[in-house]
Amino acid sequence: MVIFSTEGSPLYISHSIQRLTGYSQKETMASGIYEIMHPEDVMVLSKKLFESFANPGLAIEGFTGRIKHKDTSWRWLEATFSNMLHDPSIKGIVGNFRDVTLRKLAEINLIDSEHRYRVLLENGAGIAIISVDGTPLFVSESLQNILGYTQEQGMQLDLFELSHPEDAASLLSLMKRAIANPGIPMKGDATRMRHKDGNWRWIDGVLTNMLHDPAIAGIIDNFRDVTEKKIAKDKVIQLNRLYAFISQLNQTIVHAQDVPEVFKEVCNIAVETGKFKAAWISLFDLDNQSMEFIEGSGVLASDVSELGDMRMVDDSLYNRVLQTGGYHFCNDIASDPALKNWQPFADKRNFGSS
Repeated sequence: MVIFSTEGSPLYISHSIQRLTGYSQKETMASGIYEIMHPEDVMVLSKKLFESFANPGLAIEGFTGRIKHKDTSWRWLEATFSNMLHDPSIKGIVGNFRDVTLRKLAEINLIDSEHRYRVLLENGAGIAIISVDGTPLFVSESLQNILGYTQEQGMQLDLFELSHPEDAASLLSLMKRAIANPGIPMKGDATRMRHKDGNWRWIDGVLTNMLHDPAIAGIIDNFRDVTEKKIAKDKVIQLNRLYAFISQLNQTIVHAQDVPEVFKEVCNIAVETGKFKAAWISLFDLDNQSMEFIEGSGVLASDVSELGDMRMVDDSLYNRVLQTGGYHFCNDIASDPALKNWQPFADKRNFGSS
């Protein structure tokens, strides 16, 4: 307890001040309260004392400020002031102080945590709460940064409709694992999700079944865009696969007994090591102006006749390659004019590149 004069100087300080500040009663009386008060809180204290001065007999609450403890740490104190100037036995403003450091720090930490959480929701990884059928119950604003949809648009989306058809089975399997393991985070493989601009983005997600928690009553989906990382990883895998493919080709050429064996092994290596869907070798038949199928791997019996039926017309890929002595790469057969005569065959066999 401290009794202040109308000028704010201490008239009396109780012995309990040492427990709050570390300073003895005598030390505090000599220095005054303002000397150990945080500069930002001095004016707040003065305003509360003035408010108390203007309201005799009325308890004035609401002061919380910092004082510098003798050990140099800052402590939070809370105080209530009562104007007792009219009381002859007191003739001052009584301030009852108590230490609220732990409570205040908890409040500050909570505010900081809430701020960090809000920043995360708005700018970082995406968070959604979904039902067992994929219906969104909540989506964070960061969805717009990741997939282009606003929070309102996200609430109208269906998780399974948004996913790539080829990834639906993997996503469904992850959902089943999450449902079977309440409260345990379940990480799945990265899956493709349709961005608002129509492109596919690779999304990495962790599902946690919180259906048992009444405050959530759903499955939490923590997700983030890993498209660039996935592309970089795939390029490394492709380069390693290409290196292994070329290395085995060189070994085959050195160790094979004859040309037919080379042709056979080359096709097998392309499919088994290179991970191509199919590989074949055809030789040019000058008399018939066509390509004769010689060897292949991953090739169906019905493919052989179709490959043999591809004639050397002027705009055919075979014709261009033979005339130039070069090669032709294509990452999208369906849109390459040079592969027009190949497109029906490629579409039927689901070949996307060559």
